Amino acid sequence: MIIHEQPNDTVFMKDGQFLEIERHTEGNEIKSKKKIRKNVSFNPLVHITETLYRDEYTMEEKKKCWYSPIDYTKMKEQNRSTILLMKAGKLKEDTAEHCVRGLEHCFLNGSIERKIRRTEARRVVFEAQNRQWYRRSQKDPAELIAAKYI
Repeated sequence: MIIHEQPNDTVFMKDGQFLEIERHTEGNEIKSKKKIRKNVSFNPLVHITETLYRDEYTMEEKKKCWYSPIDYTKMKEQNRSTILLMKAGKLKEDTAEHCVRGLEHCFLNGSIERKIRRTEARRVVFEAQNRQWYRRSQKDPAELIAAKYI
């Protein structure tokens, strides 16, 4: 996806993440490029909310919190009709009746991309964990892993 930030800027985005900004001159020549680095950070202020363990819920509370088999059947039917419209080329974005978000994996390219992203994410986390294990790092392991994950 390409969006224009300012009259002479072009911002390149993929999956909601900024990738690059191009600054253009009046003659539309590229003046400069800036790569945007993705990162993960953690808020130093921790907010804790106590919740019940799932076995402590009453049957009525469970019914209100969890999807029923009927709910799952309805979602599958709705997704099936949305996928058929997408395959027919009649639906490319969300409408009042159909949501395409999360259904990319139902198509070959989306399925492959999803598998690649998951495999790569696991690989970098496992590598970071191995390095920490062998080095007995003094840094916070959660922050090191988060930095590698993105």
